[in-house]
Amino acid sequence: SYSEYTQFEHPLYAAQFVLKMQEEGKLNMDMNAAHDIAELIACHMGKWNTNKYSQTELPKPITKLQKFVHMCDYLASRKF
Repeated sequence: SYSEYTQFEHPLYAAQFVLKMQEEGKLNMDMNAAHDIAELIACHMGKWNTNKYSQTELPKPITKLQKFVHMCDYLASRKF
């Protein structure tokens, strides 16, 4: 559904979508790769993993690759 604002849980929705598409055979990758990508998506918010309007707590990036994806997302969100 459309919302004027970004849904806080959007990383989890996108991660679930990747796994669903993989399970339906719509992605040309194995399950391990799909899980890795889903984890990268789920934790891309970094330290901004809580929200006062939601009880959901997003996973924080742990691995170097997860931290790299978070930093890329953060830099892409900046206006400079």
